[in-house]
Amino acid sequence: MSYGSKSRYNSHAFHDPDYERRIQAAIEGTTTLPKKYKNLKQAAKALDGKLSYKDAATNHRLLNPSEEQAFLDWIKNDAESGQPWDNCTLCDRATDLAGRRAGKCFASRLISRHPELVPANPSKLDPKRAKNFNETVVSDFFNKLNSIYEQYGDISLEQIYNMDEKGIQLGGGRKNDPRKYMYFRDQRNRYKISSDNLELVTIVKCVSAAGTSVPPSFMLSDGPLPNLSELPDGSIGRHVNYL
Repeated sequence: MSYGSKSRYNSHAFHDPDYERRIQAAIEGTTTLPKKYKNLKQAAKALDGKLSYKDAATNHRLLNPSEEQAFLDWIKNDAESGQPWDNCTLCDRATDLAGRRAGKCFASRLISRHPELVPANPSKLDPKRAKNFNETVVSDFFNKLNSIYEQYGDISLEQIYNMDEKGIQLGGGRKNDPRKYMYFRDQRNRYKISSDNLELVTIVKCVSAAGTSVPPSFMLSDGPLPNLSELPDGSIGRHVNYL
């Protein structure tokens, strides 16, 4: 077996006079091989001047440059439509696009190559609001507003109002409370008794384009009223069922 290996070696050396030089260069190159070259074959080509490190790394990626750009456009489009991807979705979509499994570092490396791609905590958006917040609906609103201006003439800013509503629980929410409370370090059980009143109250606020506002209105469900002594008169509304 050793004789056969020696014969093959001698055969290579005989037919390729530069064989010994390339073998020696490969041995010397591996001792000083930069850590950035993870693939020996690509490193050899790069060291020989045939392939730059950037090209070698690009060829080693899951997606080629054109596929990666299309992938980024896909991410941006879904994020703008209120359907952003998490890391698992990102890797699954890349796997479907490339036809082979994305590695565990694919997401972090993609973000490092594209600083415009930023992981963030999204704000919640109601599906009905997302459905109606589009160019067609918004354009229709301003077309109707313009027709009102044309019909009634000049309308002052004091006559233009906008309103919004907010729902809260009388017992207070269970999350998003920024306040912290005092405990001793050796107290493992750190509790705070909370109200079990989960009744929802709707608060309505109206503000004009000129900056003037109407006192807030509170809409409560039917039943005993809570303590409302601090609220101004006329700000409480009750739902009445006439059926």
